[in-house]
Amino acid sequence: MTGAQRGLLSMVFAPDYASSGRVYIQYVIGPSDTVQLDELRRSADDPNRLDPSTRRHVLNVGAAGDYHHGGQLQFGRDGMLYMSTGVSGDPPSAQDLGDLHGKILRIDPRPSGAKPYTVPPDNPYAFAAGVRPEIWAAGLRNPWRFSFDPVTGDMAIGDVGQDTYEEVDYLHHAEPAGANFGFDVYEGFHKVRPDPTPERYVPPVLEHKHNPYCAVMGGYFVRDRSLGSLYGKYLYGDLCRSKLRAVTLNAAGASGDHAVGGFFIPGPISLSEDNQRRLYSVANDGGIYRLVGVPVKHRKAYRPSRRRTVASRYR
Repeated sequence: MTGAQRGLLSMVFAPDYASSGRVYIQYVIGPSDTVQLDELRRSADDPNRLDPSTRRHVLNVGAAGDYHHGGQLQFGRDGMLYMSTGVSGDPPSAQDLGDLHGKILRIDPRPSGAKPYTVPPDNPYAFAAGVRPEIWAAGLRNPWRFSFDPVTGDMAIGDVGQDTYEEVDYLHHAEPAGANFGFDVYEGFHKVRPDPTPERYVPPVLEHKHNPYCAVMGGYFVRDRSLGSLYGKYLYGDLCRSKLRAVTLNAAGASGDHAVGGFFIPGPISLSEDNQRRLYSVANDGGIYRLVGVPVKHRKAYRPSRRRTVASRYR
C-alpha cells in the first residue's frame, strides 16, 4: 500500500482455486481514490504467478476520499465473495443504501452472460428499489479487516473509529442479513448524532477508547490448535498497541478480553491466516510474524498440554 491508503488492499483465492486458478484483488486507484475489484487467473507457465493478461474488472465501488477504503476480501462458507468498503468525507455515506461505501458487500464474482458478476437473490436488498443490491451490511466507517469463523460461520469486523472509539462488530451466523452497525449515528456504544437509530441496528460487542488505542486491526477466530488456550477466541490488534488481544465472541456478546502476553508486534497493521489456519501479523516495521504455540517448560519436564504463544518473524 502506498500513501493516502492507495494501492493493493486485499487478495483472496477462490474456493475452487485448485481447478479454476481464480484470484480476486481489491485495490485503490489514485488519484481518483476509486476502489476496484478485479479477477486474475493463475499463469499457465508458472503456478506461483498470476497472468496479468487475464485481468477482468468485476466491480467499481466508486470514488471516495483519500482514506478509509475498507479493504478486505473473504469468501464465506456459502461460496459468495464478501468485500468491505469504507467512507470518508462529511457527511459520510455509511447510512446511504444507494451508495456502496461504508458497507459489507456480497456478490457471486463469476461472470454471467454480459454481467461481470451477479447479486445473490438472498441478499437483503436484492430486489429493493433505489438500493444497491450488493449491500450485505451497512453503517461502517472503515472496516479495514473482517473474517469468518471457519467452524461456526460467525463474522467479526474490526471497524476503525472516528473521534473517540474503536469497535469490534459481530454477527452470529443465524443473524438475518441486512445488519446496520450504526455509523455515523453511533460510534462504539455511544450515540453521537441526534438522528433516529437506523433500522436493523446491531451494536458492537466491544469498544476501546482512543488514547492509547487509535485504529483497531480486525483479526481472526483462532482455529490453530497449536495455540492452546487461544483456540476458539477472536484475536485482534490495534495500530498503536504492540500486544495483540484475545476475546471470546458469541451470541451473548464479548467476554474475557485481554492482552496476549509473551510477544510484541511493532505496530500491527493486518492479520491473516493460511490454508492450515496458522495465523500471521504484518507489522509497521515491514516484518511478517507467525504466531506459534510452544510447550511451557517446567523444572523437570515439558507438559505438552500447556502451551504459550510466541511470534516468530516469518520474513
